[in-house]
Amino acid sequence: MTLIAQQQAPFASRADDSGTHAKELSLWEAAGIKPSGSWYIETGQGMGETLTIASQKQAYTLSDRGTFLATGNLQSKIEFQGSADLQNPTDVIVVDHGGTTNVACAEEFSQWIRSGPVQQSIAHFGVEKYGQPLFFPDARS
Repeated sequence: MTLIAQQQAPFASRADDSGTHAKELSLWEAAGIKPSGSWYIETGQGMGETLTIASQKQAYTLSDRGTFLATGNLQSKIEFQGSADLQNPTDVIVVDHGGTTNVACAEEFSQWIRSGPVQQSIAHFGVEKYGQPLFFPDARS
């Protein structure tokens, strides 16, 4: 992020208060940068649209792997991946909202999503079509 800002290389931001946008902002903050100027492109769009804009403008962006792989006609490639600060886990948390939650159903879903067969399905999801998984399972018991 520091190099992008120093070079004022084009960067396409979702700028839509999504989880990806929040992650991006945390990365800028960790780098001590408040991005602004003509190099910082705020799309106000979803991930697929932002990827398309980034591709058209030859800009960097922050994306999840699944949307990147599923979005066609991109003249883009993954430049950086795998660091701990780019991890974006999804959690299942059962919360009872004062008797309005079907706790038994929520508990059953939580157990199902963490089960070995479902974790294997997650690990293989997208491989046939894209040559690599779209998601990485990491269920904790």
